Amino acid sequence: MNKEKIKGLIFASFIGDAMALGPHWIYDTDKIQEHYAPITSYTEPNHTDYHPNKKAGDFTHYGDQSLLLLNSIAEHKEFNLAVFKKEWLDFVAKDTIYIDHATKESMQLLENSNKGSDSNELGGFARSAPLFALDDIDEETILNQIQLTHTDPQLLSIAQFFIRVLKEIIAGESIEKSLLMHKDMDPFIAKAYSDALSNTKDVVTRIKEIGQSCPSPFALPAVLTIVFNETDFQSALIKNAYAGGDSAARGMVLGMLYGARDGFKHLPKELLHELNAYSSIEASMEKLGF
Repeated sequence: MNKEKIKGLIFASFIGDAMALGPHWIYDTDKIQEHYAPITSYTEPNHTDYHPNKKAGDFTHYGDQSLLLLNSIAEHKEFNLAVFKKEWLDFVAKDTIYIDHATKESMQLLENSNKGSDSNELGGFARSAPLFALDDIDEETILNQIQLTHTDPQLLSIAQFFIRVLKEIIAGESIEKSLLMHKDMDPFIAKAYSDALSNTKDVVTRIKEIGQSCPSPFALPAVLTIVFNETDFQSALIKNAYAGGDSAARGMVLGMLYGARDGFKHLPKELLHELNAYSSIEASMEKLGF
């Protein structure tokens, strides 16, 4: 287990979510420019109604659920599907996070099942980073966790793709080579890879053409477009925020990729320590031996 890279993967995923909080779900990129430029760090969601009472350095509902997952793993020293299901149901019922469609539908379905909505949104995978802190975490366990809220087959295929890619990066491969190694596991992924690699347009322009919304058929090629155009972690997250739409789910996946590549020691210190949940994350990571 490469703890340096895994710690980077997890912390960077949280950074990716927090960087998107301010303009999250604003689709008008001119409005983002007007109210948020220049984006250099965390911003407050003052121009939407999705995340009331949140402050710069807080998380969207994706990051909050990922923190719940991390704290659960740290407390129990394992991932237990039944235990986490109960914790998740209690959390979304009592907390004040934004309740999206997948969450709302899953809250009902999970009363009698371990599988939630049929949503194909990338947010279903985005909260998964903490599971990589478990030694030899397997694909099936991660997919089971995702299916508590998102069961769409295409999303699960995309999740498998990213799980395999991330394990390669943790093992020392580059992001680019890792993506190349696994792109052909699914025809849609192969096309998204090819389209992103051949893109010659500005990232924000291209993502607006692809689609800025939550479903993974838009979010996957948007993530790949950023990866192939931005080598620097912080620059990638800034471009992602300017691109609008569901920038938080994209940001968390981007964080996993760049964090696994760079490792914890190379993450921007100001972004780490300005996370409002930094101490909570660090305490849970210490419990897990990081």
